[in-house]
This record gives sequence, C-alpha cells and structure tokens, in this order.
Amino acid sequence: MNPGGSGAPAFAADKPIVSAKALAGNARSANFVRSLMFVYAGCIAGVVGVTGLYGFAFYLVVYGLVSVSMLVRMSSNGASVRRYFLSKSPLSFALSGVASQLVTFILFWTLTYALVHLY
Repeated sequence: MNPGGSGAPAFAADKPIVSAKALAGNARSANFVRSLMFVYAGCIAGVVGVTGLYGFAFYLVVYGLVSVSMLVRMSSNGASVRRYFLSKSPLSFALSGVASQLVTFILFWTLTYALVHLY
C-alpha cells in the first residue's frame, strides 16, 4: 500500500525497480576504468613525446575507444546502458566524464613527458 493511503501501489508498473547501491557501484566501476585508462593513455602520450594539439587529439581518440569498448562490453550480454546506469542514451553515458578524465590525462601526460624528454 502507498504510505499516502490512496490504495495504489507504491511503485509504477511501467518503471523498473532500481537499486541505488547498484547504480553507485556501477558508476564507481566505470569511473575507475576510465581513470585507469587515461592514466595509461597519458603515460603513453608522454613517453611517445606527443605535444600540443596532437595530445588533445590523442585524448579524443582514446576517449572514443574507451567509451565504445565500455558500451560494447555492456551490450555483449544483450543488455543496454539503461540496465546499468540511469543514462537515457549511450551518448550521454559516453560523454559523462569528458572533463574529469581530461585532467587525469593531462597530469600524467605532462609528468611522463617531463620525466622522459626533459630530464
């Protein structure tokens, strides 16, 4: 029964039941995967010696590859992004961490570039 006492059920029949704990865990896992991939990508860009706008182009290519691979992995068992996240579309999931992962990439890109090529 609804706490309001109207006699209607407390949930809508057309909406799935969502676990906030599971959603938070999925978001944490996705953020961890993205962060780790951009640590690696920044280190690779620094060791290779990528500079200037080519570094940002490298970031965009890697971001696209990481997002597509995560979407493919999620859909490999026949599920969609909606099963794991509250995102309405794969595009909104793919673009969800662009700015925060850019900071991680730049940090490790400049660090490894300085260690390998300057010192």
